[in-house]
Amino acid sequence: MRPESLNIAVIYAGDRPDVLYPGVRTREWEPYLNNARCIAEALEKSGHRVFQFQDGREVIQKLTEHEISFAWICSGGIQGRDSAAHLPSILEMLGIEYIGSSPLAAALADNKFFTKLIAGQLQINVPKGNLVSHLSAIEKKDFQFPLIVKPVSGLCSIGIRKVSSVEELRMHASFLLETYDSPVLVEEYIEGRDVTVPILRTSSGWKALPPIERDTAWIETPESPVPEGFNIRLHSKSLMVEGNRRQANLAPEAIKYLCEQTVRLVNALDLKNFARIDYRVTDDGKAYLLEINHKPDLTPYGIFGFAAERAGIGYNDLIQEILACALGDS
Repeated sequence: MRPESLNIAVIYAGDRPDVLYPGVRTREWEPYLNNARCIAEALEKSGHRVFQFQDGREVIQKLTEHEISFAWICSGGIQGRDSAAHLPSILEMLGIEYIGSSPLAAALADNKFFTKLIAGQLQINVPKGNLVSHLSAIEKKDFQFPLIVKPVSGLCSIGIRKVSSVEELRMHASFLLETYDSPVLVEEYIEGRDVTVPILRTSSGWKALPPIERDTAWIETPESPVPEGFNIRLHSKSLMVEGNRRQANLAPEAIKYLCEQTVRLVNALDLKNFARIDYRVTDDGKAYLLEINHKPDLTPYGIFGFAAERAGIGYNDLIQEILACALGDS
């Protein structure tokens, strides 16, 4: 019988001081501090003892000191290859149950190239693309512009850029290869609308929340003026900005299709608890998979919270539902 009150750790990402020796950095460090704080506050309201601390070399000691019986992962790792798998691997080794996907599922979902290979096997539309590990590969291919260039792993918007020539492609790919020491994904640009589908695991199975459309725009350089209404820069290395968000105004059959494909994807990747799947929807209604976020922003004001509210789920209820379902599956 599980005790009513648990010692829960909400673990957010650490930084370079939290490792023994700085090594390969395949993704950008993001602390997820607001995410951890909001989740912790919601958990405390249900009577649990909640501790917030950083991922890193002291995480095992902290888990032991606080007699943690359950953890909530708010970290994509610090450094090294497949860093999204590191914290769930530690928790698996220690025998601590957690909210977040398994090491293999987290690593696959974090890798945009492999997720699209899996999606292709499911006959879900994906942009045509190539993985570039060396600049010499660019000279050997006949690219059709415009293209999207981005790191293969990390946050969905990290380092993303739209390029229109071989020179721009070579320049940005070189920058990303040097910055992250990791392959770069180069894929066709799909003209259309950005639509994302948050999905929640409930006691009765996966529940797709209302699809949300986001206004996005491209700017030429980091110093370029942001268009009116686009005041959120997603990442300093990104040249994409985000504006208004709203419940997607799509035909019922299009919404049904997106939700069904989202369920198929999370099942195929064996994701746990929650996810957010980003699509590009063309004017003729065709949907292309862009990214899979296996640990989406779960602040009240994030897209997931925004969609949950439109489904009639308040923020505290959302966090409690995630926890209750995770405990029931344990």
